[in-house]
Amino acid sequence: PLYDDFRKVSVFIVNNGDRVRAEKILNLMTAYAENNTDTIEQLVSIRTMADYHSGFGDKEQAIAYYKKLDDLYEKRLDELSGIRLNIYNGMKNAEVEIDRMKAKMKKSEALYSMEPLTKLLNRSALLTVSAEFIALAAKKKQKVGAIFIDIDYFKECNDTYGHAKGDEIIKEVASVCKDEETANIRFARYGGDEFFGITRGLTDGEVADIARRICSRVKEKRLPNEKNPNGRIITLSAGVVNVDITDRTDTIIEIANYADKAVYYAKNAGRNAAYFLDREKSDSSGRTASFIKIDF
Repeated sequence: PLYDDFRKVSVFIVNNGDRVRAEKILNLMTAYAENNTDTIEQLVSIRTMADYHSGFGDKEQAIAYYKKLDDLYEKRLDELSGIRLNIYNGMKNAEVEIDRMKAKMKKSEALYSMEPLTKLLNRSALLTVSAEFIALAAKKKQKVGAIFIDIDYFKECNDTYGHAKGDEIIKEVASVCKDEETANIRFARYGGDEFFGITRGLTDGEVADIARRICSRVKEKRLPNEKNPNGRIITLSAGVVNVDITDRTDTIIEIANYADKAVYYAKNAGRNAAYFLDREKSDSSGRTASFIKIDF
């Protein structure tokens, strides 16, 4: 707006040949240019003076001012480049900060979903992961597996060796479970000495093999438990199921219930055992289910 005002006045004076009034404008512009360091303001005043001298035929003066004008344009281009660079750097810094905040949020979410002692999923996170597994399995016509694990005679172990030793044993078992985890296999500390694994898209044999390896590896560690009649070491009881998603098996509670039946069967069979519940050989209540032993 300022440039337009000065230009209109200058053009009016030039067109009317009023050199006296034009000189007044020239003096005003000269003072204005000298007193302003802002490039945009100088561009306005120098352009007006260049047009003034050009309009009255003062070629040398006009050329001199147009050269100044050219220098100012170059200066302004450099300023704009700097501004663009600052904006770019600001955007890059903003992206870095956004990425940092995302990473922090992801870490916070991971910590929120983690059971502190074992670094496995907690109960709340298990429900979330299970819901995702079940939804994907239903969509892709896959099976969802569940593995319930109990540490045999754990109360007696705590009474004998103390709770600190009990925590070490829980961490040992958790570590073995953790080694089995993939994108389609996750484990949680279900509570106390209980662990729960959920799988998606595996065969019956593959799910059974996970329980087999966990029970075998824990047994091979030969962690002491003198109150356990099965070798006076830490052993596990495990129950396994692998189901198609139907109206009767579309929540983790329903699926876990079948695995729970299998682990109780293992306990009643003397513990230090793992059993697979074959639901295809059961009725709707599960009472005639076939429990298949998983050797390890």
